[in-house]
Amino acid sequence: MRLYVGAGLSMLDLATDIDMVMVYMREGQVGAASSLLVMISACLLIQLTFVYFQGSRRVMVKEVLIALSGTKPGVDAMRVASDTEKNEHNVFDPASELAGSRAIELFCESIPRCILQFTAAVRVRQGGGPASNIAMGSIVISALTAGYSRTCISVDFEAQPRARHLRKSSEERIERAQTYYYTTFLTTRCREQRPSAV
Repeated sequence: MRLYVGAGLSMLDLATDIDMVMVYMREGQVGAASSLLVMISACLLIQLTFVYFQGSRRVMVKEVLIALSGTKPGVDAMRVASDTEKNEHNVFDPASELAGSRAIELFCESIPRCILQFTAAVRVRQGGGPASNIAMGSIVISALTAGYSRTCISVDFEAQPRARHLRKSSEERIERAQTYYYTTFLTTRCREQRPSAV
């Protein structure tokens, strides 16, 4: 289910963004259209760079098509869900690759795009015109994608056995340190409170 939601949101987000570029161009908001194109291009370029350094040459074309279609986060989620092992030619394991692609989408595209589209909608409303349903829908889709990406990153790293082990061992170290300091503090306080023998 998570795979389909992630892939669907990514593709819908990309489609609404391309539609918003055309809407901004029709409305004469060339700056907003150009900014949105730069955000989409930067996200795709960084993801393609990530794919280039991550994969081998024999699967490069497939991975590039996945990134260009906007389904990379969904495909990466499928690899994590199916517990795909890291190949010898990959730099990152599937969970790290998923977190990386989601983080790229989140910081290069989703959050700045939400801010840009919200600002453009407010400007249209201040100018006396109604914000279009397409613009409002695109803002909602961008916000959902940003929230979903952030949630997936958190859940993936919290649910990994390696992360649980690290968290458990660090919690144990903290508990031991707290016990040591409390014991030392109480022992010191008890010695200070003990009446001295005369």
